Amino acid sequence: MSAAQFLHRLGLDLQTLSVKPSTLPSSYFKFPPSNEPTTLPPPPNHSTLAHPFTLPADLYNALLSPIVPATIALVYVSIVSVLNSVNANRKYKPWAISRTSIFKLLVMLHNTLLAVYSAWTFVGMYNGLRLSLPSWRTTTSLSETVDVLCKLHGPRGHGSAITYNANTSAWTFTDRLLHLGPDGLTPDSSDVGRLWNEGLAFYGWIFYLSKFYEVIDTFIILAKGKKSSLLQTYHHAGAMLCMWAGIRYMSPPIWMFVFVNSFIHTIMYTFYLFNVIGIKVPKRIKQSLTTLQITQFVVGVFYAFSHLFVAYQIPVSVPYIHRLGDAISSAAATVPAEASSSVSSAIGIASAGAAAWVKKLALRAAGREGLAENVPNEHGRPFGFDPVNIAQDLVSREETRFRDELQWVHCLDTSGQVFAILLNVVYLMPLTWLFAQFFITAYLKRAERRRSSTTSDKVLVARQSLRDASRGVARRLSEVVEEMHRTSVEMGDDEVLIEVDEVREELKYAAGQAKAQILKGTESIKQSAASIDTDKVKQEVQRGLDTAKQSLDSVVERAQQTASPGGTPNGNGTGAEEATGQSSPEKQSNKKKNKKNKKGGSNGEQESQAKDEPSSQVQEGKSFADAAKE
Repeated sequence: MSAAQFLHRLGLDLQTLSVKPSTLPSSYFKFPPSNEPTTLPPPPNHSTLAHPFTLPADLYNALLSPIVPATIALVYVSIVSVLNSVNANRKYKPWAISRTSIFKLLVMLHNTLLAVYSAWTFVGMYNGLRLSLPSWRTTTSLSETVDVLCKLHGPRGHGSAITYNANTSAWTFTDRLLHLGPDGLTPDSSDVGRLWNEGLAFYGWIFYLSKFYEVIDTFIILAKGKKSSLLQTYHHAGAMLCMWAGIRYMSPPIWMFVFVNSFIHTIMYTFYLFNVIGIKVPKRIKQSLTTLQITQFVVGVFYAFSHLFVAYQIPVSVPYIHRLGDAISSAAATVPAEASSSVSSAIGIASAGAAAWVKKLALRAAGREGLAENVPNEHGRPFGFDPVNIAQDLVSREETRFRDELQWVHCLDTSGQVFAILLNVVYLMPLTWLFAQFFITAYLKRAERRRSSTTSDKVLVARQSLRDASRGVARRLSEVVEEMHRTSVEMGDDEVLIEVDEVREELKYAAGQAKAQILKGTESIKQSAASIDTDKVKQEVQRGLDTAKQSLDSVVERAQQTASPGGTPNGNGTGAEEATGQSSPEKQSNKKKNKKNKKGGSNGEQESQAKDEPSSQVQEGKSFADAAKE
């Protein structure tokens, strides 16, 4: 069934609709996209709370260079990879700095700053949408709303947008009353009523820069000794690139990302702030936050992707040539019969001077224009203005006039806008892949159960599989979102028992580990590039075998000592701990638990435990020694 037949069944007709599905020309899908047009900076404003400063045009476009987000994202991913390796070597032990009062204060300020900033951005974008969208109190068509959301530049009004024509490489408009800016090349910065000048250019650019600052969330996680997951790193790096593309190419759906994401971040960082200061947030609010984030992902990808297939009607001022001669002829055709008879009598009277007209025309034919101008009429007076010339002048006189017609236009105008949408869709592609995986799995399972080939059964299986896939994706995304945003949930429970010297030592250790990782990679590259000496390789292999043999012998000796009755019993701590009188927090907590168990247990249980421990230690020691020898 085609789209036209489907709409006809619904009682609709494509000819009466002002919005319809459409496709873009293939020239819009190219990589890299065209650099034109240049991003338009926000209009200058007086200093207010909504616009506290004016963004310089040079700085505005300089930070929108593709080198900026690509470099920052690459450096961010590299640093996170190194620190993940360092944390793995440290057995994911929290860093000392994460348990200091300064760290807790910095996390509190970080969450406060992002919560306040996100709320400010949300209010600013809400005000811009309020000024751009048609009022809900007035009757508006669907195409008017679509026109506001698709065309970001120009003044308010249906069909009054200023768009960039990729074929002519120039800004154009369809309303004859509009004009470009003072330079005659770009839209006027004083135009109001559309999203770009009403706030998207200003708030969207700052929101793009805030994505660079939000990576501090990852470093807070790493400082607490945890691992930054692949999704966490992918989320922050991808958000930088997607926001850059949306603002750089002025893509229409980018407003939703700024508006909705700032609202969710306001709630999210407020929630984190409450956890830092020790205010317990109900679990229901946390679940609602996760649901909002999942809804943002799903709705955002479908809303952005729909822009590739939307066309709508706008009134266009179409020029046409108006001829006065045609108007006179049409007016003469409508003259009543009485007026026609009067004109005929006037022509009969005028025929008395026909001889004078013949003489005048003969002189003109002979090339005597001067004599022809002086031929008198039947009254003996000059003819004055030549009626023939007057008639010819009336016929040749024409002027350009305009009339409004409805024309179909596409939502997108440039290849850059298409590229930004596709990049955002690809960024959310893991969500699509996850949904497809759940759907296929659920569908195949149900199809195997039913073993039926009827159409109704297939539809029922597909419907139930779709429901199961949605639930599976929601469950998986809930886990992912909680993992990505667990920045400071446990921060309020940490005790500040760390000294400055320990923090300094751990920072030195981290720097050394990072340096070792870099040197290791450099040496491996040098060794692969240099020529290989077989003698040296044999010597290195022999040396490694000797070292491994010595290590194995030492391990066997330790295992035998542990298995012997006179060996050091397990669980009493190492020599270093006995010398310093300190142990790790985990061991201290284990000791406390053992003491409680000893107090609560009976003497018989304690004696049986004491008898069982040596035998288990001997068995463990023997098995370990045998395994080491093998």
